[in-house]
Amino acid sequence: MKELVALWDEYARTNNVVLPSRGPFETLDDQLPARVPDDPGFPPLVNKRQFVPPKDMLAEPKP
Repeated sequence: MKELVALWDEYARTNNVVLPSRGPFETLDDQLPARVPDDPGFPPLVNKRQFVPPKDMLAEPKP
């Protein structure tokens, strides 16, 4: 691995390689939906409660 890195560094210096310092999706920021909601209340609190089944679905505990 060290040998490959050294070869790459030599090649980059010899050929004046300029590497971009950006991610592959940087140019798509205006086209893709936001990954994290900006609204602190999202998802709504109603979805954050623990599920409690209706009483008619509950069985009596066994003795």
